[in-house]
Amino acid sequence: MILKRVHLINYRIHEDKAFDFDKGFNEIKEPNEYGKSTIIEAIQDAFSLKPSVMGNKATRGIDKNPVVEVEFQTPENLEFMLIANAQDNSITLKGKDGTYLTDEKKIKEFFKRHGYGFFHVVVPMLLVLRERDLSIATDSRDFKKFTRD
Repeated sequence: MILKRVHLINYRIHEDKAFDFDKGFNEIKEPNEYGKSTIIEAIQDAFSLKPSVMGNKATRGIDKNPVVEVEFQTPENLEFMLIANAQDNSITLKGKDGTYLTDEKKIKEFFKRHGYGFFHVVVPMLLVLRERDLSIATDSRDFKKFTRD
C-alpha cells in the first residue's frame, strides 16, 4: 500500500490540514508541537474502522467531531479513500474503480482480499522518529535501505 494523502479536519491541533506523500520514504521535518505524531495517530484511528474513537480528539474550540480522510494506492495501482467520520460515526471506503463500502465488516474483507489481512496489527506499529529521541546522527539516505519502491 502506498500512502498518497491524509486530510485531517478538526483532529487535535489540525483544524483543516492535508499532507501529501510521495512514493517511497517520506520525512516530516517540522518543529516540536507541529503535530507529526498526530498525523500517525489519525491514520491509526482511520484504519481502526471505528470513528467513535476519535470523538474526544476534536480541535479545541471547534464544536464538531473529527474527520480523517486517507488516500492510498494498492500494488495493483488502484486508488482508494478511507473516510473515518466521527461527526456521524461513519466509515467509508471509496475507490476510483467504483468501490463504495460503508460497512466495517465489508471493508475488513476488502483489505483481506487485497493482502492486508494483518493491516490492523501493522498500522499501530508505525514509527515516528523525533529528533530528540535519536542518539546518533544520521541522514535520510541511511533510511533508503529500509524502503521499497
